[in-house]
Amino acid sequence: MLSGLYSAASAMDAASLRHETSADNLAHAHQPGFRRRVVGEVAFESVLNPRPGSSARDEAAARLSDASLSVDFRQGPLQQTGRALDVALQGDGFFVVQGPDGPLYTRNGGFHVNGDGQLVTVDQLPVLGEGGPLNLPNGVSSESIQVSASGEVLSGTEVIGQLQLASFDDLSVLLPAGVSLFSAPPNAQVQPANAQIVQGFLEQSNVQAIDELISIMVGSRQYEAAQKAMNAMDESIQKRTRVQ
Repeated sequence: MLSGLYSAASAMDAASLRHETSADNLAHAHQPGFRRRVVGEVAFESVLNPRPGSSARDEAAARLSDASLSVDFRQGPLQQTGRALDVALQGDGFFVVQGPDGPLYTRNGGFHVNGDGQLVTVDQLPVLGEGGPLNLPNGVSSESIQVSASGEVLSGTEVIGQLQLASFDDLSVLLPAGVSLFSAPPNAQVQPANAQIVQGFLEQSNVQAIDELISIMVGSRQYEAAQKAMNAMDESIQKRTRVQ
C-alpha cells in the first residue's frame, strides 16, 4: 500500500513537471532561437505498478527520474526581417558568444551594436568571431554590414571578421543557460559547424502552441488521476487501521 502511495505521489510530481514545462514553452513560443523543453515520456500505468525488488521510496524516485527534462533541438522556422544584423542558421550548429564564465551557444541571431562598436546579443553578450569578439570599425554603420553564407562579415569589400560557429556530436551535453543560451561542459567535443547563414532572417522558436496546450491538458488529467488514486489508497489505509 505504501508503494502505491509513493508511486501516486511521484506520478503527481511528474504530471506537475509536464504542466510547468509546457507552460514555460508557451511563454517563450515567440522568442527567437528558443528550444522547447521536453519531459521524458512515462506511462501512467507504469508509475502506479512497482518494479519487482525495489522499495517503495526508491521506486518513486526512479519513476520521477524517468520523467527528467531534455531539450528539443530541432530547427525552428525562419522569419524574414530584412534587418542587416539579423542572421539565422540553416542546418546544425550554434553561434558562439562570450558568457561571464566562458563561451555560450545560441541559435538566436538577433544581434546589435553597442556603444563601443561591438557586436552583441540581445543580452549584451559579445558575439565571437574566429579571432575573438567582433568589432565594427569606426564609421561603419550596422546597415552597411553584409554577412555571407559562410559567416564572413563585410562592409562593402572590407572584411570585418568571421562569425564563429560551433556544433556538437552529442547535443544532450548542452545545458540551458538562459532563454536561448546553452553552456557546454569543459570536456565537450566542440566542432566547426557546416550550417549556412541567412542574413535578414531570424530563426523562431520550435514550439508548437497547440502541442503545448494539449500537453498541459494531459498533465492536468494525469495529476487528477494520480490524486484520486492517492486519496483512494489513503481512505483504504484509514479503514484498515480502524479495523485493526
